[in-house]
Amino acid sequence: MNHIYLAGAGGRLVRMSEQPFEAEADLETLLAEHPELITDDLGDGGRRPRWLLVSRQARVDADGSTKRWAVDILFIDEDAIPALVEVKRSSNTELRRGAVAQILDYAAHAAQHWSAESLQANFAATWRGRNRDPNEVLDEFLAGTELTEGFWQRAHTNLRAGRIRLVFAADEVPTGLRRVVGFLSRQMRAASVFAVEVKRFGADEVGR
Repeated sequence: MNHIYLAGAGGRLVRMSEQPFEAEADLETLLAEHPELITDDLGDGGRRPRWLLVSRQARVDADGSTKRWAVDILFIDEDAIPALVEVKRSSNTELRRGAVAQILDYAAHAAQHWSAESLQANFAATWRGRNRDPNEVLDEFLAGTELTEGFWQRAHTNLRAGRIRLVFAADEVPTGLRRVVGFLSRQMRAASVFAVEVKRFGADEVGR
């Protein structure tokens, strides 16, 4: 098992051991609050992407079905490119084939059914629920530029054109999923597909 050691006061070491997330909702909450856990390794030419939370459990209903689907986390970046994140624990048997089919279904239905208005409404509901003015949040995110004008329409245009990011997030990404993600990444032109591994560590013991 891998360990991380933290140097504490008096030269003591705190050994941190990998600990599983107790529930997928815990990992989902962590990622929703800290998208940099996903984006830190996505920088291109020194530019580190910044993602803003649009919604958790963003509804994507299937055509002619009573099923009610939802994307675990929906983010958007400065260029109005949406990112759909599917969160799974490694113990979830759907992390392999099931998760791939699931996120592709979500993307296809989102591209067809989500509008600029629905994206903006989801965003507004999320931030009003946090006692924040959605317009102020977006202005701050875009650094007060003129990019706020028509932002959600650009997001809709990107979505319809397939300019999206599809993300599998898990505490451990199995080899089979890595293989599928690599294949999809090579085949897709407009969309970006990738998997991110987020491990949790907790204090194990104190030594010298």
